[in-house]
Formats: sequence, C-alpha cells, structure tokens
Amino acid sequence: MRQKKLWLLAGLLLAFQALGSATIEQALDQNKNGFLDDLEMLQALTLWVRQTPVPGTEGVIISDTQILQLLQMWIKQTPIPGEQPPPPPPPPTAATACPDAPAGARVLTVPAQFPTIQQAIQNARDGDKVLVKPGTYSGGIVINKGIIFESQEGKSLTNIASTGDQKGIVVLRTVGAVIRGFGISGGRSGISIEASSRVCVEQNEIFSNVGSGIEIAGKLTELGREAQDITIVNNAIRNNVGYGVIATEFLRGKILGNQIMDTAANPDGSAGYGIAVIGGSRVEIRKNKIFRSRSHGLFTSEITDLQIAENEIRISPTAPGATPAAGMVVGHGAIGALVTNNAVSESEIGILIEEVRSITLRDNTISRSRVAGVRVNRSLLVRLEGDRITETQPPPMSPERPAIGVEALNDSTVSLTGVIIQRSFSYGLLVLSRAEVEVMQSVIEQTAGRPGVLGRGVGVQGALLKMRDSTIAQNADDGVAVLANGRAELSGNTISDHSNFGIFADPTGAVQCPVANVFINNEQNRSVNVPTACES
Repeated sequence: MRQKKLWLLAGLLLAFQALGSATIEQALDQNKNGFLDDLEMLQALTLWVRQTPVPGTEGVIISDTQILQLLQMWIKQTPIPGEQPPPPPPPPTAATACPDAPAGARVLTVPAQFPTIQQAIQNARDGDKVLVKPGTYSGGIVINKGIIFESQEGKSLTNIASTGDQKGIVVLRTVGAVIRGFGISGGRSGISIEASSRVCVEQNEIFSNVGSGIEIAGKLTELGREAQDITIVNNAIRNNVGYGVIATEFLRGKILGNQIMDTAANPDGSAGYGIAVIGGSRVEIRKNKIFRSRSHGLFTSEITDLQIAENEIRISPTAPGATPAAGMVVGHGAIGALVTNNAVSESEIGILIEEVRSITLRDNTISRSRVAGVRVNRSLLVRLEGDRITETQPPPMSPERPAIGVEALNDSTVSLTGVIIQRSFSYGLLVLSRAEVEVMQSVIEQTAGRPGVLGRGVGVQGALLKMRDSTIAQNADDGVAVLANGRAELSGNTISDHSNFGIFADPTGAVQCPVANVFINNEQNRSVNVPTACES
C-alpha cells in the first residue's frame, strides 16, 4: 500500500510539472483556439522587444530565433503543436436565441390586465414577462427593468407605432431585458438601447422609422456606462433612415442573422449604412443579409477583436459626387479583426480596409465591384488568404475608369496567400505609394483593358512587390508592370499568354528575380529593363 501511494504521488508531481511547463506558443494562446492570433502575436513581439519573460512559462524569454518561428506560425496560421482548436459553437436557433422568463415568473398581459404597455412595465419586476396581445400600440415605451417584453402573436399582428419625435422603444440603464416579436415603425428610431447590459432583441420587424432602426448608445455623458453583452438576432430591419443598426462603445456585442434592407441616407445625404459599429471590443457580426444600403453596407471603426463572418452584402451604390461606398469597411483603429466567408457583391468598393492594425481576410467572395474589389489604405499587418475577387469592372457610364481587383497604397503592408483575382479592369493587383505587398501561391488572370487603358495583371509604382510561386496569366497586355520607382522581386512564377510583355519595367523601376520564372506564350517575355535571370 505504501508503494502504491508513492507511485501515485510521483504521478501527481509529474502532472503538476507538465502543467507548469507550457511552451511559449501554448502560453501565448490565451483564447485557446489552437493558433496564434493577431493580438497574441503583437504580445509576443512586445515581450521579445522588451526581453520580458512570457507569462505562464517558467521565466522563458523569447529569443531571436524563436520570434522568427512564431512569426512563421502566425503568417501561415499553423496549428500550435499539442493543441486542437475547439469546434465553432452552433448558431442559436430563432426560437431560443434570447432567454425567456424563468420558471414561476409572473406574466403581465396587455390589455387584459393593464390597458397600456407602460402601465404593465411599471408594475413588473425584474424577471417578469410583459405579454402583449395583437393590436397597434403607441410608441415612446421605456423599459427600465430586466423583463421579457414579448408579443403573443408575433410581429405581423402586434405593432408599436410611433411619431417622428419619439423613439419606439427605449431600453434605459437596464440589465437583462428582452424584446421579442413586434412590428416597430414611424419613430425617431425603432429601438434605442442606452447604457444597458445583457439586452437581447429578436424576431422583430423594424421598418419605416424616420431615424435608425436600432441604435445602441454605449457611453453617454450623463450615464457613464457602456453597452455590454447586447445581442441583435433574427430581426427584419428595413426602410429606415441613417442606419439599420448603429452601435457605439459596443462591448461583447453580437449582431446575428438579421435582414437589413433599403437603409436610406439622412436628409443631408450622410450615412445610409446598413450596420455601423463605432468603438468597442469583442464584437461579432455574423450571418446577416445587408441589401441595398444607400452607402456602406457594413461600417466598423475603433474595434479591438472584431469578427465579421458569413454575411451577404449586396448593392451599395454611391450618390453622385460622394466618396465611393463599400460593401464593408473595417476602419480607423481596428486591431485584431477576422473577416471570413463573407459574400460581397455589386458595391463601388467590395471591402475597404483603412487605418487598421492587424486584420485577416479569409475565404471571402467579392464580385462585381466597380472601383476596387479590396482596397487597403494606411494599414498594417493585412493578410488575404484564400479570397476570391472577380469581375471588378467600371459601370457602363465610366468605361475608362480603372476597376482594380486588389489595391494597396499609402505605406500599407499586405500579404496575399492562395488568393484568386479574375477579370478586373486595368489591374488585377496594384501596389502604390510606399506600400509593401507579398504574394504567394496566388492567381491573377484575365484582366481586361481598352484602347488607351492597358490591362495588366500586376502593377507596382513607388512601392515594393514580392511575388513567388504564383500564376499571372491571360491578362490583356502585360503580366507584371514595374512602373516609376517601383521595385519587384519575382521568383518561381508562371507568367503566360500576354499580348505584350510577361514582365515590363520602366527605366526607373527595379526588378530582381532570385529564382527564375516560367514564361509561356507571351508576345515578349521581358522588356529591356528586366534582368535575364528572370526567365529560365
């Protein structure tokens, strides 16, 4: 017996030692998803620069060799050895997305027990349900308790009708309120959530308000609180003015599975966004359909840890003389954004990334944009992985205007891996103004041109391009054009079927080919300014 206890103690000691000796990668993986995410890589770089021990290890300091290995794991998104990423949680069903009243809660009915909704709310306690029978009720409702506010027969039979000087429903300084199953129209906004937490809004139809459909005001000067744990799920939001949904100071917020259509601009021509989220962290925007917004379909800025996934965004037109609208904008100050599996079509710009630090676009489909499929401006650590950008073409009324598949400019740093860019106009990929772009294992093909507008697969001017193991094919004129003060390093690419040069270089451009490229069926493989080492 004594010997068995000793063996048991020895086993426990070994187990505790194993728990205390996490690898650098495992210690950095704070969200335990099995990969090094952008914020975790930024932490690693900070620890390396300062030579500070990695928390969760036994005083391990990251060496120069180890930081290079970590960067490779982050760039390639290689799984951390010994860890398996957890499967994604299933999306909530429409019937159970928001909580219901607890067992034994009181149910206050309108108009059977109380003639007005506001009277029922005044008599309710936290956890009660206010159940509203079919009919049309006046707006200006204030919910200041953690109640379930629900219609008995659903949004088509139970309406909250407001005037333009009142908000339909206001949730004020409340924890745990639910709004379910109403038609809400005519107000200065449909639903306004102000300085509240754990609010859930589902299965409503919010339409024809003279202001926003849903507004979530986080930090108000007089209240000093933030919107936390707000969920907007499975609503129909249409024909509102300014914004379908707008949220500010949005913490742990979710906008899921909504249909947001025909959002109009304000009377002064501003806004007209399907969804806008400005400021916050840990925001998830998933599985929404955003159609025919007057300006941007989805606009975000100043958000840390942002996930945009599986949305469908279509038709974001631009008013004459206005800045081009984008299907999706990830804007100023965003850190650690993941944009994946979205379908964006028929906008002026498909996805606009502007003044962002650290974002990954993965497996998105961007089609029929009119100015650019993806535009990256003044942004760092931008990765495109497996995205498909097709049919970027100017509108018929502007046939000479370039329409570029992917455009990087103004000191941006961008990498493309496994990206397909097809049938753009003028350039498939254009790198400008001190941007640095690395392209690996990608395809850029079938760029069109017209008389006076060259159709080139890739262009670089006043910037740096590194391209390897990629295919540049069947573009109307040149495969790769290194223009004024552009620099290109081209290695192991297949460059084929161009009616002009496979690689063209301006006299002030510089081309290097550490590994020879394969040329097939070009009118000329290279211009006089391109080294002979560039072809095998």
